[in-house]
Amino acid sequence: MAPELWHDKPCSKKSDMWALGVILFELCTREYPYDAVSVDELKNKVIEAKAPAIPGGVTSEFCKIIRQCL
Repeated sequence: MAPELWHDKPCSKKSDMWALGVILFELCTREYPYDAVSVDELKNKVIEAKAPAIPGGVTSEFCKIIRQCL
């Protein structure tokens, strides 16, 4: 869920862009951008943490797009 949804705010275009960033991150890395073992841990990571770095092999321009979405 996008950060604003964790705060009980309505979905918006910003939520959709965040979801696109998650999908692009997963397609490029085959990993979740916010890996967690519990819902509470996931919530904290989504709200507070920056997205992890994208490994090599992805162009810097595309990495920038993903980071802007997240």
